[in-house]
Amino acid sequence: MKTRIIIFPILLLCAVISFAKVDIDVGGEIIAGWQWDSREIYPNNEFYLRRIRPKIEVDFDTLSTFSAKISFDLNSDFAELKDAVIRYKYGRQLEVGIGQRRKPFGLEDILGLGGVPATDWTELHDILDEAGYLDRDIGVWISGKFFQEPYQIEYDFGIFNGHNGDAITSEKQFAGRLIYSPIKTVDIIASYGTGLDTLGLERRSAYNIGAIASPGNLELGGEYIAGNDIVTNDDFDGYEIWTRYTFGKFRPYLQYEHNFWKPYYSYESGMDPVFADMSERKKRTHLGLGFEPIGGIRLKVQATYIDDNYETPYTEIKLQVSARF
Repeated sequence: MKTRIIIFPILLLCAVISFAKVDIDVGGEIIAGWQWDSREIYPNNEFYLRRIRPKIEVDFDTLSTFSAKISFDLNSDFAELKDAVIRYKYGRQLEVGIGQRRKPFGLEDILGLGGVPATDWTELHDILDEAGYLDRDIGVWISGKFFQEPYQIEYDFGIFNGHNGDAITSEKQFAGRLIYSPIKTVDIIASYGTGLDTLGLERRSAYNIGAIASPGNLELGGEYIAGNDIVTNDDFDGYEIWTRYTFGKFRPYLQYEHNFWKPYYSYESGMDPVFADMSERKKRTHLGLGFEPIGGIRLKVQATYIDDNYETPYTEIKLQVSARF
């Protein structure tokens, strides 16, 4: 990982020197907050630092034909590489990229952490990440847009190493997403991913279908996911729905998510059937208010009701501030 962190800035610097005209954008994002838990635990509240992520984006010419991006997380004792990509844009219909990024899958990745309704990713997003369909990976991809809204079609297809960028098998993993806009206020999203387990013996897959509708100041959204963990073959499925409304600088929202995770069981695995039936079911209901006093600064107040099987339901409250620069 450290080698990747060092090599890419050197290559980027060489590219900047080689081209006559460049446009460099240095920015980043910081997310911090306070969290309270209603359970009888100690401590039951804490301050947290969710993200410190500087980034550099470079356009190598005035037409933005070639561009590069690199970003890090600085939350730990060392810088962790997140995104490192180089893109070539042939036109609106075709862009080719190579490097490390999140695989194109699902609805939330389109919005980004700053654009999702709640203060954090949903459990569905985390499941897709852990199952190998939305994790950051090294690969090559194509993307682009056809037609204009309405009837616009946007695509993003890629081939990746698999398993968080480590090429454990010779076979590559595929991930792809399509967005169709039948009218200007509606986007329909569909994704599909597939890959082989670590031994290269069995192909496993997952899919998603979702939509976002934005009539006026109201926004409605939701998605459904289902599939198998690429490594463990555990089954999962779930859905989320939300609504939020914008008036002035305020944005109240209500979001509900429900997901299900079932451990893989076979007689050959030797797993006790009793444990094989211990499926995880998680429910989250978020009620919150967002406030954006100035561009790039966002405050959120959120109450979450958490209902997981095998646990007593409880409430969680978060106060969060994020800044983009």
